[in-house]
Amino acid sequence: MQQIKKGDFFGSHNRLIHLDHIVITETVYTHRRVDWHYHENTYFTYLLEGYLGETNKKESYILEPGSLLFHNWQEAHCNEMKSDHSRGFHVEIEKEWFDQYDLDYTIGEGSNMLIHPLIKGTFDRLYLESRISDTATELSITSLMLSLFEKINENNTVNTLPKPTWINRLNNILHDECEKRHSLNSLACQLDVHPAHISRAFPHYFGVTFGEFIRKLRVDKAAALLKCSPKTMTEIAFECGFSDQSHFNRCFKKIYSTTPLRYKKIIAPGINSRC
Repeated sequence: MQQIKKGDFFGSHNRLIHLDHIVITETVYTHRRVDWHYHENTYFTYLLEGYLGETNKKESYILEPGSLLFHNWQEAHCNEMKSDHSRGFHVEIEKEWFDQYDLDYTIGEGSNMLIHPLIKGTFDRLYLESRISDTATELSITSLMLSLFEKINENNTVNTLPKPTWINRLNNILHDECEKRHSLNSLACQLDVHPAHISRAFPHYFGVTFGEFIRKLRVDKAAALLKCSPKTMTEIAFECGFSDQSHFNRCFKKIYSTTPLRYKKIIAPGINSRC
């Protein structure tokens, strides 16, 4: 089985950044199918455009824009492009980086789709920082990486706790329908659980309040659209469930510390028509 060396991915690199034991690449994928392989280092894949299939020992995924995958260094997988054009952002981490910050190199064994909005939000901020690329970028990316692994550890701890089956159903509903206006009563009817019990249990299993979780899901969806969609800011705001563009701007800026318009100018200059 082929081992992929540091900084190598199956495509042409738009950007390649070397930091202290971290390698960042933005790659346009050029292979329709990639046979089974594994990478020398642990890394993240963040799909920016197109659709990409991935199969590992446990399961298969179809990645869409905004999908975030974590791969441990030993995990074998294969890939297949599901669209004519696909582009991904990778952050590859050498073992020495984990040693430097006293982190377990085997954290998150295997390949995992990361869907928690706080984890995805932190990674999206890291992507934004890599696009700015100035003298403060390396410090900021290192700090965001440490925060990212802290959130992954917290999420892994929560996921090991015994939880009722309705929690997973609730998680799926909110992810699939984040743009809808939910109420406790409507969710209670779908889940067949008392609304007061849902309200009490939510922060325990999700780590944030209902409002924080839903707003973060909506902002994540908007960020994915901003990377590649020709839609206007107003259209994106309504599609993601915001009452108006002003509300969208406030929520987006609170999470990303910048406006949606500036975010789009930084991460997708000139991308107006392809998604």
